[in-house]
Amino acid sequence: MPIHATDKRVLEQLCLGREEMPEWAEVLDLQIALLEAQIGANLPPVESALDAEEATRRRRQGLPLVSGKELSLDWEAFAALYRQVCQIAAAHRQDLTDSLAALLEIPDKSPEKLATWVSHFMVEGSLADEDPSGLNAFALTHTLRPFLRGYAEAYAPLVDEQGWRRGYCPICGGQPDFSSLSAQEEGARYLLCSRCNNEWLFRRLGCPFCDSNDHSQLSYYAEQNGPHRLYVCSNCRRYLKTIDL
Repeated sequence: MPIHATDKRVLEQLCLGREEMPEWAEVLDLQIALLEAQIGANLPPVESALDAEEATRRRRQGLPLVSGKELSLDWEAFAALYRQVCQIAAAHRQDLTDSLAALLEIPDKSPEKLATWVSHFMVEGSLADEDPSGLNAFALTHTLRPFLRGYAEAYAPLVDEQGWRRGYCPICGGQPDFSSLSAQEEGARYLLCSRCNNEWLFRRLGCPFCDSNDHSQLSYYAEQNGPHRLYVCSNCRRYLKTIDL
């Protein structure tokens, strides 16, 4: 399968940033290695298993189109990428080598545990007390991303953006880690899923994490000479990075 256009563009930008900002080399090298591993997984296209009627029913109930139970993974490919993600992280963060080595053994020693983690992570977005360091969430996020993006591409035609407008992804239920203010649609803000890279329409004002519309609790800080903003919610103490297009 040829490299996805988005992956190619992101990889080029990461490599360019590596050249222009050598002081960020450690962070950028990690991201480049992770993206190359995800590209190298070379996964087949996903076929949608839902029809328009079922998609509408889920939208009305606030349910994502893909849940942990319905996620159909090639577990051999998933385990291989999970190991690779752990190895990459360990190579770039030697202070975490022991912790990552323990995670690296999971696909072989406890494959059923890995499957349980994936199902729980898809629903909760974390592993709660089982993952105090957040390392496993990191590994699962980067391993799941190419699989979930396949679902995002297959299921995108079933998403009713005007009828959704919730703070979590209509396809996989993931939380946003970035947003953009549209250049074409006045007043439109799009959220970017942290798990499958799907973008969906959200209201211009309001916190996607706690759904607060209290203007006294919401604020943003704009970059002095650039397009970036930081939206901050005092109610839930979360923030969202945003680019004004």
